[in-house]
Amino acid sequence: MPKREPPAESSFHLPGLVAAANGHPGSDAATIIGFPLAPPPNLLSPKSSSTANTVATSVMSSIKTEMMTIPGFSSKRPNWTRRLVITKQPASEFYKDEGGKANALEVEVTLVEFNDLGESARSPDKEFIDIPLRILLFFESGKRVDDSDQEIFRFVGNDYDSVVIRSSTRKALVQFRLEKVSRRKDGQRFKLRIEVDQEQCTANVADLTPVFTNAICVLSKRKHPSYNSDSSIRVKEPPPKLLKRGELL
Repeated sequence: MPKREPPAESSFHLPGLVAAANGHPGSDAATIIGFPLAPPPNLLSPKSSSTANTVATSVMSSIKTEMMTIPGFSSKRPNWTRRLVITKQPASEFYKDEGGKANALEVEVTLVEFNDLGESARSPDKEFIDIPLRILLFFESGKRVDDSDQEIFRFVGNDYDSVVIRSSTRKALVQFRLEKVSRRKDGQRFKLRIEVDQEQCTANVADLTPVFTNAICVLSKRKHPSYNSDSSIRVKEPPPKLLKRGELL
């Protein structure tokens, strides 16, 4: 009995399929193979490539426009620049034990904007996203104060709620106290670093860099000079010698 040969395994060759696709204008490789397949570059004519690029550009432009209108994306206009500026510096000396707890320092931070011509400008309020700020305590040298001593800086009242740059004012005014004298820190003066609170901010504000206040020397109380007038000196002088009657000068 003659031995039967096993049936030949079915196979396909991509070049043959491509050739078949080229020979049938109404078909493509994906249709012939039976599952989605991106057509190879040689199947794309220059005209179809140009059309695809135009469509892709249009889609990306549409996505970018939608992203700019979604809360959480930066409202910064193209070619505009902006930065944080300290428009009111705190006093260079602070006597923490004078005037009670109402005695405080003030600092004002403003967001300034410039248009594509470099001129001072202001973006529309409806496009503006509030910018919360964070304040950290540093030494004048630029070294950050240890986390355990950050409580030296304290807000006055409930001013933490006001450390936000809002659309109406584009600035934030903060009142604060420093509760430890510089002498306790090797005579070092303090300064504040004010930056965007990235954890609380919903906008993309990577272009806003931190700013520092001037240095602040914290003292306890003013030293009042002792009373040293001429009259007090004369009191300490011995009284003039009294001459008896009949004595010659």
